[in-house]
Amino acid sequence: MFYHYTTGMHLPLILESGCLNTSPSPDRLLPRERAGVWFTSEDCVFPGSACKIIQVHGHQTRLGQTGMVELFDLYRFRFRKCAQERGLKHGPQIAKWMRIPDSLYRVLVSSAKDTGEDPRKWALSTVPVPLSMCGVERYVDGAWRTQFDQSTDKLQFKIERY
Repeated sequence: MFYHYTTGMHLPLILESGCLNTSPSPDRLLPRERAGVWFTSEDCVFPGSACKIIQVHGHQTRLGQTGMVELFDLYRFRFRKCAQERGLKHGPQIAKWMRIPDSLYRVLVSSAKDTGEDPRKWALSTVPVPLSMCGVERYVDGAWRTQFDQSTDKLQFKIERY
């Protein structure tokens, strides 16, 4: 099983597009960098490397899982490994395909390890992932709860616009 973690503020755009898109904001890509959809096989509250960085008393600090739970609605999209194995890159293949420098990839890996995350569990989809291939879960009261009914293709919750 693979998971793509996100916050509620991104959910309306994801649902509107009908897929987990490979295209982040252009200002978030390095020159020549290719976009992809990041996944992890790690079943957790929120991956440490994806936790938001905020300013506190003039210093940057990473929120961590507890901070993310307290400040954001957390969602994750899950799909089975075999559903799209062909389009997935792993480990150093991610950096090579995305065209990010090895030195930057090493910083990402080191940062992830510092948060207790295992970068060997990362995967990157090189193509958009249709939501029809995914289940949607929301983190509520300390547990992930399914929000997507596969049999009716209807989301079972209201999307709050931020």
